[in-house]
Amino acid sequence: MIKKVPAFMAALLITAAVGLVMLGIGGAAYINTNNLPVLNKNNTSVLAAATSAPAQASQTPTQSVSASSTAAQLDAYKAQLAQAIQRINDANTQLQNLQSQLAQDNAALNDAAAVTQQYQNILTQLAQRGLINIDSNGNITVNGRTGGDFR
Repeated sequence: MIKKVPAFMAALLITAAVGLVMLGIGGAAYINTNNLPVLNKNNTSVLAAATSAPAQASQTPTQSVSASSTAAQLDAYKAQLAQAIQRINDANTQLQNLQSQLAQDNAALNDAAAVTQQYQNILTQLAQRGLINIDSNGNITVNGRTGGDFR
């Protein structure tokens, strides 16, 4: 029972602190006057309409230039995004080509390893039958019969 009271007080204090922080963030969001429309990924017409609406309402040249420069910036960002997407697609294509080449090279390497293993098996069989000798340096000596009959 004695340990429950400090634990309850700590939980109450932490809950109060988190609540105050949430209240502060909510209040700051409520007071904030910088409003932007919520955009979907592909819906940029809302932003264009939102930036051109103030220019149409007041008819001042400064705001009209600002709206057109914002539209120009938006077009520039779209162009940069399109270039970045194209680079990513090119990189993915190149990566797929390299992966295909790697798979082909691995298949060739596996084939070469199989052939090497066959040669090693043949040399081992010849050495076990006494037809050849392989020294520690890898030199191979052919043992022949005196009659010249190699079978």
